[in-house]
Amino acid sequence: MGITATLPTALTGISDWADTELSDEGVRRVGLVHAELNSVALLLYAASLRARRRDRRLSGTLLALAGATVLGFSGYLGGHMSYVRGVGVNQTAFDPGPPQWTAVLDSTELGDGQLHGTDAEDAPVLLVRHNGGLYAIHNRCSHRGCLLSEGELEGAVITCPCHGSQFDVRDGTLVRGPATTGQPLLDVRETNGHIEVRTATRG
Repeated sequence: MGITATLPTALTGISDWADTELSDEGVRRVGLVHAELNSVALLLYAASLRARRRDRRLSGTLLALAGATVLGFSGYLGGHMSYVRGVGVNQTAFDPGPPQWTAVLDSTELGDGQLHGTDAEDAPVLLVRHNGGLYAIHNRCSHRGCLLSEGELEGAVITCPCHGSQFDVRDGTLVRGPATTGQPLLDVRETNGHIEVRTATRG
């Protein structure tokens, strides 16, 4: 059954890997190792099945145990990508942003209607001035992790450059999929000529 399920499982994994954020080479390398380990496990299980059909039960058992060991390491990497990096789940889930006010840009560097991508404690942040207001939301699209700062702003709506998801920059709400969740909102202020952000404290 495990061997039979390999193809659809691999196809979904390839889809998730192909759409990972292109700038995050670390995640892509982990994905490649994950796929290679899965391939090794598949070969071991196939060899185990062949040995069992030839009544070589000991060899079949040892090969199956080896396959399970390799699959365990692969599963750990898959869990890391899903539950630590949010690949295939929500790309923004594990980057809450700084809990304290953190300066990210000089105020003079952001004009009205402009997009600016920056980082605050490893969390990617999108800064936008719109109709005199200053807004900050998570810059990595929750769908597949593309940078919204490379997208197009029309009014208060930012369109992801990769798959066309749209979000309201004023509060991060989802306007149009394929994303299924909105973008986390950050508190933002201008102090002493600097733009500062922190994890949103309001609902």
